[in-house]
Amino acid sequence: NARLPKNIAMTDLLIKEWHQHSLGNIGDELGSSRLVMGFPLWGEQFVADFLNYHLPSLLTNNLDGIASVLYVDAAAEQALRNLPYPIYFRRLPDAIMEGLRREPEHRYVLLAAVHNLLINEAASIGAGFHMSCPDAIYSDGYFDRLGRLAKQHAAIVQSALVLSKST
Repeated sequence: NARLPKNIAMTDLLIKEWHQHSLGNIGDELGSSRLVMGFPLWGEQFVADFLNYHLPSLLTNNLDGIASVLYVDAAAEQALRNLPYPIYFRRLPDAIMEGLRREPEHRYVLLAAVHNLLINEAASIGAGFHMSCPDAIYSDGYFDRLGRLAKQHAAIVQSALVLSKST
């Protein structure tokens, strides 16, 4: 850390190096998916939110042609391994996760890097892209309606209500 400029944290550098390496290794694993959706996921609370909110609402939808991609740490991957829905897992490097434990303010740099990787994965197969999060809840038929709109419009911007649960 002593050799780094004062305004650049080690965690940021790790994320940027991982991002550049990952961009160079995007393959066609997602095949003929028409939509790629995903997000980074780590930590007990976000895994619980994913299982309690996101996944149940996803399963009320027709998910044919949708590739769900989660960038996860080791614990999240283990917890989500046997879901009733196919998910493509991308492992976040342990060094980055350790860095985020020390410097949690850099989680937004990781979020931006994952967002960019997902956009590039979608572009590599000519699919649409939908960024989500572990506590997003979808209405029944959301993706069917989105698919119908995509046939009529060159671009769709997601607008959503944001609610928070009181404690």
